[in-house]
Formats: sequence, C-alpha cells, structure tokens
Amino acid sequence: MNITKYYSWELIKEYYDSLYESGWKNLPMLNLINFIISSRYKDRLYAFTSLDVLIISIYEEIDKFSEALHLKFETDSQVFIFKYYGGNNGSKQPEWERRYEPNVVNVKFESFIKMIKW
Repeated sequence: MNITKYYSWELIKEYYDSLYESGWKNLPMLNLINFIISSRYKDRLYAFTSLDVLIISIYEEIDKFSEALHLKFETDSQVFIFKYYGGNNGSKQPEWERRYEPNVVNVKFESFIKMIKW
C-alpha cells in the first residue's frame, strides 16, 4: 500500500502557484485546481501532489493505486491525462485513462466525478 495523508486544497494551490512562478507553464492545472476549490467537490475530495501529478480520492488517507484519480498536465502536448486506479485487482495499472484538452477539462472532471459516484 502507498498511503499518503491528504493536503489542504489551499496548500496544493500554493504548491502549483510556486511551480508557475518558477517558470513551469502549468496555468491549465492551476485553473483546474481553482475550479475544484470553488466547486461543491472541495469538501468531499481529498488530494495530494506527487511532483507534477495531482492525486485525488474520497478518502483522507489516500492509497494512490486504489480508488484514486491521477491528473497530470503535459506542458509539451498541452493536454491533461486522467488515470483512474480502482485498486480492486491489486494492479498498479490504471483501469481507465483519457486525454483532454484544457478547454474541456472542468466538464470532463465533473463527468468523471458523477460517473464514479464520488
């Protein structure tokens, strides 16, 4: 198991702000984080960062390979990668993976949350 305690959304935002200020072109990730912070999901989703990956779960203690959504913004290709790890089979391979343009990421994030019933 890879259990990590969640970070506050404000701390996550500060982390991505500092990356942006140091030159990383992650504005779409910052926009998504701001969307989550201002949404109804903020108080029921927990997250932490692992370098440039935002890992989200419904649990305060997050197993990154069990019931966790990994979000990464690739600055080179300018796409978001969503990977969902269900963890039911003990595999460290995602059960579900998609790529999205930044202009649809908020809608796709909400669709995922509804689909998985989080």
